[in-house]
Amino acid sequence: MSVDLRQCKPGDKLLTQHGTIMEYVGPNDSYVHTVFPHRVKYPNGEFGSRTDEGWVFRCNRRPEDEDIVEILK
Repeated sequence: MSVDLRQCKPGDKLLTQHGTIMEYVGPNDSYVHTVFPHRVKYPNGEFGSRTDEGWVFRCNRRPEDEDIVEILK
């Protein structure tokens, strides 16, 4: 399944391939924003970044990655 995080609004819920529900925070303002332009919040309160497609990594993707598979809104 393919997603487009450019369609998200802050507060939208995101489902990962392993069943974790994260929250979309908004645009990523860190130095990696060109490759990972989206900021997400994990259930434990930590933050991460994703590609437009919801991937943890653009290259070298691994089965254990928490890639986003659905926007729950």
